[in-house]
Amino acid sequence: MIRNLKNQNRRQETPVNPSSNDANVNKPQTDAISAQDAYILDTFAEYGYTVPDRSQWIVEQQGPQKVAVIIKENIGQGKPNISKLVFLWDNQMETGELLHVMVSNTAKFGTDQ
Repeated sequence: MIRNLKNQNRRQETPVNPSSNDANVNKPQTDAISAQDAYILDTFAEYGYTVPDRSQWIVEQQGPQKVAVIIKENIGQGKPNISKLVFLWDNQMETGELLHVMVSNTAKFGTDQ
């Protein structure tokens, strides 16, 4: 009877759900994207710009770490307002290094690269 209990314990300890492992692998990427979005929102806010909904952002990966975010706002028949943020993003540290900020067609920091 003791042997049967040991076998039952082994069965309880060994099941592995492969789908839960896949979810854990993808989770850091989701967290990194959220941290990157927070960095974008915070940085634009520091320069007095309220960022519109995420669906209006154009996010371009311009290299292994270089990211550009462009937001184009049409204002009637005139020239559209372009706001742009360029930064280096470190996924491991979840930190950004600011390279350029433009708000409503006016450069606020750095040079357009």
